[in-house]
Amino acid sequence: MLNQCLSEIIKSMGLVSIQQLSSLTGYSTRYIRNKFDEILGLSPKHFAQIIRFQQTLKLVLQQQPLADITFNMGYFDQAHLSKKFKHFSNMTPSQMLKQFPFPNHLFH
Repeated sequence: MLNQCLSEIIKSMGLVSIQQLSSLTGYSTRYIRNKFDEILGLSPKHFAQIIRFQQTLKLVLQQQPLADITFNMGYFDQAHLSKKFKHFSNMTPSQMLKQFPFPNHLFH
């Protein structure tokens, strides 16, 4: 069950809800939360947020337009994207690009 949930979270780039995981696996949301906490030490939501951030970071470093990233990664608006990005990296997307001006081709 946990492997199926992890796979779904990764496949969806962190955009799957715990209710969707429950429907896919047939296990209750409470059971899923408990197993995540017991085995991984974090909630399915937090794991999904990490996966979502990793994908967002990849897109930022590929220098994709923020408007596209916002839409494709399911953020409400660019301010929401920047807030969540800063939560995980202590930088906004633009600060990240200034700090790490890697060539775009490294992240394909």
